[in-house]
Amino acid sequence: MRLTVLGGCGAWPAAGQACSGYLVEHDGFRLLIDPGYAIVPRLLQFVPADDVDAVLVSHGHPDHCADLNPPWWAQAHLRSGSQAHGRPRPRPPG
Repeated sequence: MRLTVLGGCGAWPAAGQACSGYLVEHDGFRLLIDPGYAIVPRLLQFVPADDVDAVLVSHGHPDHCADLNPPWWAQAHLRSGSQAHGRPRPRPPG
C-alpha cells in the first residue's frame, strides 16, 4: 500500500501548495481522500484524473472537497465502459 500526501494546508492553500488531499494506492486500486483546494494539479503529477477509482470525502468543508469536481468529471467523461486506458477497473481491496 502507498499513501501520497497531496496537500496539508488548513482553510486555504498557501502559494504552490494545496489543502487536504491524499492518494491511497493498493493492488491497482486508487482512492482519493479529501480532495481540498488545489490538490488536482498535485494529483496529476502522480496519476491521470480518470485513473482514480473512488473518492472519499470525510466532511463537506471546502478545504476537504473543493477539488471534487475535476476527478468526477474525468470519471464521467474520460472513462468508457468498464475499462480505462485498456485496463479493467480494479475492485476495492478485500
